[in-house]
Amino acid sequence: MKETERIKRINDAINKHYKSNNDCWWVSNSGISDMIELHKGGINHHINHIYLCRFIFEREKSVKIIHFSGACMIYTRESIKGYFKK
Repeated sequence: MKETERIKRINDAINKHYKSNNDCWWVSNSGISDMIELHKGGINHHINHIYLCRFIFEREKSVKIIHFSGACMIYTRESIKGYFKK
């Protein structure tokens, strides 16, 4: 799919926040407007995808669903909250 301004903004924010990322993790558009796809390209990168999802949800209000294609998982703002309860 075509890279949109939103996707570019999210990918740039991931690389800026996680200095070692170097485009190892990136997002792309899906066929649904409020959903994005999360991808992992590097083998030995140790950023936890749950933290990436939380990072994206905190910064991009237009994203309601993140599909992590590497593990066939779907995350929403509500499902992510369960990982961070004390």
